[in-house]
Amino acid sequence: MPVYPVADQLISVHPFDISAILGDELGLFIHALLVVEPRPRHDVTATTELTHFHMGPPLESSQTTTSIVGSANLSLGQVRQIQTFVDERRSEKEAEDERRRILGRNAPAEFHQYWLICDAVPPNPDFSLWRFSCVGFVRQSYREAGIELLAEPFPERTIDELKRFYPHPRVTRVLDNLKLRERLLGLGNGDKWPVCLVGYLVHSLARSVEEINGPAATAYQPVAIDSHFPHQTEPQD
Repeated sequence: MPVYPVADQLISVHPFDISAILGDELGLFIHALLVVEPRPRHDVTATTELTHFHMGPPLESSQTTTSIVGSANLSLGQVRQIQTFVDERRSEKEAEDERRRILGRNAPAEFHQYWLICDAVPPNPDFSLWRFSCVGFVRQSYREAGIELLAEPFPERTIDELKRFYPHPRVTRVLDNLKLRERLLGLGNGDKWPVCLVGYLVHSLARSVEEINGPAATAYQPVAIDSHFPHQTEPQD
């Protein structure tokens, strides 16, 4: 079970482990991040600020504490593949920020590369950069190393559920606006969408290393109650 709660007891964290931030006491995780510490650390507790690269939004580096860490026992080759992917996305983001500065677009662009469904969208004729949700960025980073963490389809979720799973006011404002949520998040017509949640990612890592990474590995198929880790009865509206 390579998922480790981050508490008072020291734990080890390795480059490109996955971390997640807890949103409430019921086990709802609300943000996923990629650890980008340059070397393994064996001194990590709940008060340790780790270096992460993640889709905030925006796509950025930050120093923050975390609630749980998942490991896939990455090989040196896999670490290098993920490192290359992260470096490329970092360089693209810096170039885009400079382009916007030159054009005089100084307004915050936190949602510029943010996208909920699909959770990882490569560049295409309509948009020249990768777009991700926080989970999508982590999933795609691991795909670069040959690891598929989650299997689709995902359970469909309503707007009220999504506002509970993404409780930040800036996201709630977008979710409440039909035009904005389609333009900025990819949530088009309908009243339910198969959004990939952070809890699904945590459950995918709460397995043996052999199930996650290696010749016998399988992608985890989430179910609705996997929004929380460990499973809880979801609150009713």
